[in-house]
Amino acid sequence: FLWGILDALSTKTTGNTANQQKIGDYYAACMNEEAVEQSGAAPLQPVLDRIAAMQSKAELPAVLAALHLSIASNGLYFGFGSEQDFSNSSNVIAFATGGGLSLPDRDYYTKTDTKSKELRAHYRAHVARMFALIGDSPSLAQQNAATVLRTETLLARATLSVLDRRDPYKLFHMMDVAKLQALTPGFDWGVYLRTVGLPEVRTLNVTEPRFYQSLARHWQTSSLNELKVYLRWQVVHAQAFALSKAFATEDFNFFSKTLQGTPSQPPRWKRCVALVDAQLGEALGQEFVDRAFGPELKKRTPVMTE
Repeated sequence: FLWGILDALSTKTTGNTANQQKIGDYYAACMNEEAVEQSGAAPLQPVLDRIAAMQSKAELPAVLAALHLSIASNGLYFGFGSEQDFSNSSNVIAFATGGGLSLPDRDYYTKTDTKSKELRAHYRAHVARMFALIGDSPSLAQQNAATVLRTETLLARATLSVLDRRDPYKLFHMMDVAKLQALTPGFDWGVYLRTVGLPEVRTLNVTEPRFYQSLARHWQTSSLNELKVYLRWQVVHAQAFALSKAFATEDFNFFSKTLQGTPSQPPRWKRCVALVDAQLGEALGQEFVDRAFGPELKKRTPVMTE
């Protein structure tokens, strides 16, 4: 039903409402495979250039803030957002959470059984192929993949287990920004908060303080180049599904086929419908209701209910 709505709107050029134009244009752009293929990795280039231009680790807070807003909210080192206050559910407060892992859970990085080791080897090979797709030489791609796996393993070891994360008491550590700053010396939270547009935040829930301590050590001991490698990987990983076929297929082959056992990729129209629903869901939902739940059905529903 949604496909029918979007397919029709993608070619309708006159008489559209603002919502109809928005979702129709989005779907048409998503279905334009020729343009996507011609673009290749070009849509990522401005972001990759920004990472490459970093001259020192002091730029990391501003760069991370920009990436969190535009690319991957929880994939780049840590997550930052808003949730209900565990101690008073009528309040919505700032949360600084763990993050930075590409595999589903910390156990994927820490288990030592044969299957886990084989999966990590597949993952490392996948990361190397992705680096090759954005232009790294084969040897450099392998080296960078090793850096990514090493970084994410470090983060995984500092992350709470799935069981611990079910315990709200273990995820509730209210502190002011000064205390968070003390946990992560060298990372300027003032710059980060201003860049994400939240300079007024004074207190927040830091769900995993030990994670942030470990993250701070990683930032201090790693080279600037290693930080850039990790950021480049997270950017391409977050956006691979929307890039040309080489990226989308490589991403699917590991994260859906190898990791989850999904045999084949859904057709493009299904992926595009899902994207519109996820990213413009309110606009698509209004159009759906107008067509599927019109005035006549609305009148009949109370009678049916009674």
